[in-house]
Amino acid sequence: MKTDPTHDWCEISLKRNTKIPGHRSRQHPLPPGSSVCCHFKHLPTRVVRRAILLSPCILAGLALFTAPAHAADEDSMFGSAKRTAGALIGILYDFKQDQKREKIEMTSRLFEHAAAQFVESGYDEGQINKYYRVPRALYTTELQIPTINANSAPKAFGVEETVDPQKWLVHYKGQIAAPEDGHYRFLGDSDDFVVVAINGKTVLVAEMPGTPLGIKWLAKEGAPRPYQAGGDWIHFRAGEPVDIDIVTGESPGGQYRCILDIQKRGEEPVPFQLSVSKETPSGARPWRGIP
Repeated sequence: MKTDPTHDWCEISLKRNTKIPGHRSRQHPLPPGSSVCCHFKHLPTRVVRRAILLSPCILAGLALFTAPAHAADEDSMFGSAKRTAGALIGILYDFKQDQKREKIEMTSRLFEHAAAQFVESGYDEGQINKYYRVPRALYTTELQIPTINANSAPKAFGVEETVDPQKWLVHYKGQIAAPEDGHYRFLGDSDDFVVVAINGKTVLVAEMPGTPLGIKWLAKEGAPRPYQAGGDWIHFRAGEPVDIDIVTGESPGGQYRCILDIQKRGEEPVPFQLSVSKETPSGARPWRGIP
C-alpha cells in the first residue's frame, strides 16, 4: 500500500484471484504475479488501513464505492439509465447466447429470421426470451444515431465485455401521443434495420439491402431523402395515446446506424422526438411520451 499524505489518497495492490463481490466485469483471472491497483480518493488513509485489517470484504466494498461510474450510468445515443417520464424503455437482446449465458450457434441468416419472427408475432417478447436479455434497461426520447461502431450498443447497456457487437437487437416500447391531429408517417434510415409498429401493427421497415429480414410489409411510396424508407400514413388524434414498438439491430457487426424521423402530410420531415433537444427544428412540436 502506498499513501500520499498531501493528497490524502492511498493505493492498494490486490493480488491475483482477489474476488470483488458483484463485480461482473471481471470475467477472467489475472495472470500469475499481476495485481490490480485501486485508488481510494477522498478517503482518509486511516480508514482504508483499518478496512484492510478488518476484512477483505470491506476493502472490496470500498473499491466498488469509489470506482468510476460505468458507461451505462451515463447518457448515450441509445438512451439513459435514468428513467424519465414519458421516455421509451429499451431492452438489449443478444441472440448469440441464452439466458444462462450459454453459447447459441447463430448465423446472420438465423438472426435475421428470428428478428422477423418477433416482428411477425406482433412483438410478443415470448418469441425472444430464450435469448440473453441484458438486465439493465435504457430510456430514450429519440433515435438519432449516426453511423457508429456496432460495439456502441453493448457498451451503452454496460455489457461490452460479455456481448459481442453483432447479432444483437434492441426493443423499445411505450406509449406516445401526437401534438396535433393529422396524417403522419415514420421515416427510417438504418444499418442494419429499424422497424416501427403502432398499436401492434407494423408501419415501417427500413433495412439494408444486404440484411433482408423478410418481413411481410412493403412500402407504399418512397421517402424524400436518400437511404430512407417511408412508412404507412396513419391518422393520429392530438393527445390520444397509442402503443409504439421500435425494433432495431445489427447482424454482421462493424457499423451501425438508426435515424428515425416523422413527417406530417404536407410538411417536411423532422426528427421523431418526445422532448425538445438541440436537433429539434425551430417551431416544431415534439410528440409526447405517456408515462
